[in-house]
Amino acid sequence: RFADALGRFAGVRTALELGPAGVLSALAQEQVDGLVAVPALRSGHREAETLLRVVARAHVRGAEVDWPAVTGAGNRVQLPTYPFQRTRYWSDPPAPDATAAPAPAVSPAESRFWAAVDDGDVESLAATAGLDPAALEPLLPALSAWHSDARAYETVGAWRYRIAWKPLEEPSTASCAGRWLLVATDDADATVDACRAALTERQGDVDLLLVDPSHTDAEEFADLLRDYVVPGERLRGVVSLLALDETPHPDHPVLTAGLAGTLCLLHAALDVDPGPLWTLTAGAVGAGEDEAPTSAAQAAVWGLGRVAALEHPRHWGGLVDLPADGLGDDPGLAARLAATLTRTDGEDQVAVRAEATLGRRLRHADPVPPRPGTGWTPDGTVLITGGTGAIGGHVARWLATEGAEHLVLLSRRGPDAPGARDLTGELTALGARVTVVACDLQDRDDVGRVLDALAADGVTVRTVMHTAGLGVLAPLADTGVADLAHLVGGKVAGARHLDELLDPTRLDAVVHFSSIAATWGVGQHGGYAAGNAYLDALAQQRSREGAPVLSVAWGPWDGGGMVDQAAVQPMLRRGISLLQPGPALVALRQALEAREPSTAAAQVDWERFEPSFTALRPSPLLAELPEVRALTPAGVTAAPDTVQDGFRGRLAGLSPVERERAALELVRTHAAVALGHARAEDIEPERTFRDLGADSLTAVALRDGLASASGLTLPATLVFDQPTPVALAEHLLGLLMPEDTVDDLPSADDLDRLEAALARRSGDDLDRVRIVMRLESLLATARSGTGTGTASAESAALADRLGDATDDELFDLVERDLGLK
Repeated sequence: RFADALGRFAGVRTALELGPAGVLSALAQEQVDGLVAVPALRSGHREAETLLRVVARAHVRGAEVDWPAVTGAGNRVQLPTYPFQRTRYWSDPPAPDATAAPAPAVSPAESRFWAAVDDGDVESLAATAGLDPAALEPLLPALSAWHSDARAYETVGAWRYRIAWKPLEEPSTASCAGRWLLVATDDADATVDACRAALTERQGDVDLLLVDPSHTDAEEFADLLRDYVVPGERLRGVVSLLALDETPHPDHPVLTAGLAGTLCLLHAALDVDPGPLWTLTAGAVGAGEDEAPTSAAQAAVWGLGRVAALEHPRHWGGLVDLPADGLGDDPGLAARLAATLTRTDGEDQVAVRAEATLGRRLRHADPVPPRPGTGWTPDGTVLITGGTGAIGGHVARWLATEGAEHLVLLSRRGPDAPGARDLTGELTALGARVTVVACDLQDRDDVGRVLDALAADGVTVRTVMHTAGLGVLAPLADTGVADLAHLVGGKVAGARHLDELLDPTRLDAVVHFSSIAATWGVGQHGGYAAGNAYLDALAQQRSREGAPVLSVAWGPWDGGGMVDQAAVQPMLRRGISLLQPGPALVALRQALEAREPSTAAAQVDWERFEPSFTALRPSPLLAELPEVRALTPAGVTAAPDTVQDGFRGRLAGLSPVERERAALELVRTHAAVALGHARAEDIEPERTFRDLGADSLTAVALRDGLASASGLTLPATLVFDQPTPVALAEHLLGLLMPEDTVDDLPSADDLDRLEAALARRSGDDLDRVRIVMRLESLLATARSGTGTGTASAESAALADRLGDATDDELFDLVERDLGLK
């Protein structure tokens, strides 16, 4: 039950392990983001010293320590002075963030003023403001209400986000060399021809697979893919144009053939592993201030793809949106598409337009100032889908308190739904007239029947709150086409039917309750994300046409709703907090007053969330949030891209030999810190980390240090996968500078310097023997012309023989190998 116990660690930042080793501390730090766990005992370490280290680490984390009890009363020593000690042991304080804005100063007088307002203390308020108490007393309720609203608006405003699009740098040339597979429904489509031509013109070898996504299941897709894939060899990419097919699926009309086909193609790709799967759409997103989606149906594919990127990072390439009319005959568009498919910067949500290539970004929404008495208020009849559910009930209560005259609550079971009678009584007591109606949102005739009955009674629907939804968790690999239709049914069909049957000119507001699963993706929410992405795009589309439609992508709500209780603790550990209904409804008011077509509202601890979200796949989507820019993979204040580019830039200015030395110096320095050594020189380059004393806890510490210094995302098993400092340094070089993984042979000047160094070499005979044996191994590899196979096997065998040899045996071995015996 260790994982269950860790699930209770939400909010805990420092933990003490009482046990004989540090194994649990290492496991806990790996599972709980931001946690520092320290063991009281460690094998091979002196007990008193280890315990003092524990106390010290707890102290610097903010824990209160009874130092006299630790050190003994009066038992104090003077710290050594640096001129004699030579070594500095004390941590440097973090550098101040020069880009951070200073916190606004609040004067004491201002604090006293608002404290008196909140306390209703007229006398203190009058004394602070220098005014007549009698004149202030009538204003006190209004002042208190404004101050309370202002604080709530500021707090909740930080939870609101929106999507923006950033122009991306485009490479001057893009080589598409390699084998590509286009998957399409019609070879006569101009977009198919343009895409094929763009890849071919850039040295790509392109095959075309034509399918009917309405009648092709995952197994059939897999069989078709196998015809184009050589076992053990991946394609450069699989480019799917299936999403462009918006015809209704014959068995599940709530889905398009393109959405169903994309899901089946993904299943096939998981089975066959042909190469990264890129999905093209046309008009699925509004990339810019003056552009809105033209196809909500294709936007659903984007919701599905964002989750696919999280669940299957190896198999998923990305999403690329083309203009609504496709590539047409514009060669510039085709060139941008080809360049996008070969990007190496992690951009996987891209819009290709005639003017530029744009990348999708998450940003904070613009603040909305409180406007008591002048903001949005409900008028007339409000229709709430899912009205008897938990979220629908919260919204209905809020609307009743805001003065809604008539609330129409739709649900599948209507008056027979659990809690419907009690909810009706609450709302009636708040002054609203309540009508509870059974309605199947997926049945257009049933929705029409309800609206016609309301109209016959003289009721005009002025506001719609579309809260209905089905929050069933399921990974995409286990989600079939029928499952997908079931998951998106209420969301998509309900929004579509209300959009078709209600007169937009008679509406004050339509609010779609969407999900952050559609905004940035959430694992096991593939179908749910697809349905909500449809809602977001429909709201943007209708808003652009002038209708009062908007969508709010919510984080998980507390107090019921569609949150699986088993998922609560994992969400908290990853930095996603449950929204309390009160603040969530403040965010709803802000959305209604701002009238932004699509926003998100979620309470996120980015220091915890970003590392877990990007652990397996980088996410440029989050890169421009100030909270994310201030993080590195180890949680240190700095931008990860800046750190990585800075270290890579330093390496780029060095020779190959100097690069190896710099990488090794980096590894030895952080290994010394993790293992408790005073100097990097104490870490022997060829000695295994295990022999140096590394255990699971120090392995995690070393990984974190290297990740912080390099800007790389590194696995917890790094030290065990690369067992020596030399091997680890070579591995880091390969990640940072993959183009230099095969180095040039040493020049004549390099060999001259080596010869001079050997001539000056001093030391005992055994030291010279090791040098001779290393050179013999290099000569064997050079003669064979390869670093693998026989030569490397012989080198490995020779290393085994040297490991246990005595001095006399080493000399005997050298003389025989050199032909002297």
